[in-house]
Amino acid sequence: MIAICVGHSRPGDGGSVSTGGVDEHTFNSRLAAIVASRLTAMGQPCTVISAYQGASYGAAMLWLAGRMADLKATCCVELHFNDSDNAAANGHQWLYWHASDRSKGLATALSRRMQSAFPTAKARGLIPVTMQDRGGDFCRSTPCPAVICEPFFGSNAVEWALYSTHQDRLAQVIADALTDFTPRP
Repeated sequence: MIAICVGHSRPGDGGSVSTGGVDEHTFNSRLAAIVASRLTAMGQPCTVISAYQGASYGAAMLWLAGRMADLKATCCVELHFNDSDNAAANGHQWLYWHASDRSKGLATALSRRMQSAFPTAKARGLIPVTMQDRGGDFCRSTPCPAVICEPFFGSNAVEWALYSTHQDRLAQVIADALTDFTPRP
């Protein structure tokens, strides 16, 4: 079972807002549905989790870790887009738990597929995280390989225009990478 998690899924937390006026949760909820549809068509069992329980980030991550265990998830991704005060910041990056070779393998699959589908996009790389880093709780607490996906900067008008109009292609990148990492049952 592959879990597609939508970042900023706690009540009242929509995440960053793109230059197009769309928040992360809204954009990534749509993206997650497309990824799930693609995975299902490829014969991959999957689920979308877009409403986290817990009043704080830490509590939500504990709840999510329990949900992954209940599902016996083989891997999971959490969908985001990046944000910066620098409107020119661009590129894709993939955050994974620093001590997990399997999570690094999933991040590698995502990065490779992204570079193949969007060859002119800046590859910011694989980002190992610890508990002191943003995303550390998600990457560490899940009982399966986990990656935070940041495929573009919503604060960059050029990237927003590209990825918001090519959401199907972005979904295919993620679905293909998850399938590369998780052989069909």
